[in-house]
Amino acid sequence: MKPPTGGRWAGSTLRKSTSRRAVGGQEAFTLIELMMVVLIIAILIAIAIPTFLGARQRASNRASQSSLRLALTAETTYYADYQEFTDVAAVLRAEELGLNWMGNAPSGDFKSVSTVIPAPPANREYVCLAVLSQTGQTYGMVYVVGGAASGTYYGTGTGPDAAAFCAAPPAVPGNWSTDVQQGWRN
Repeated sequence: MKPPTGGRWAGSTLRKSTSRRAVGGQEAFTLIELMMVVLIIAILIAIAIPTFLGARQRASNRASQSSLRLALTAETTYYADYQEFTDVAAVLRAEELGLNWMGNAPSGDFKSVSTVIPAPPANREYVCLAVLSQTGQTYGMVYVVGGAASGTYYGTGTGPDAAAFCAAPPAVPGNWSTDVQQGWRN
């Protein structure tokens, strides 16, 4: 059968269509194909970067919270031996070498994930520990021994002032919670 010679087939030749052109005997990608690949990569990066940054912030916050738990273990060990808590950094370093104990450091002196600041305990029956995460979030734990308020309290704040953070007693609603999920937000 002979191909039609008139109408819409006139002047066209039947040939194999390809999106790649032969250049010196080799096939190459067209500019549009390369632009599509770059666009797809850019979209993937735009999705991945915020997710990655969020994961880093959560990891920094969790590291700070872990430091507080470790610090509380050191304080309760000391309490078991001496029936009082301490805020002396040198004594706490002997209990737990893995933390950067600052004792009663001035405000703003503890911008480190591994730094824990014990507030001076009143009557040595409770201790407040605070740490500033690298994200700027302050986390605190208050451990109370004996009485109706005994237990562990968790709190979250902002800013580098640990002394002010620990000054608010656990009885203040909204500042502290015995539920770790409510007390340690973010």
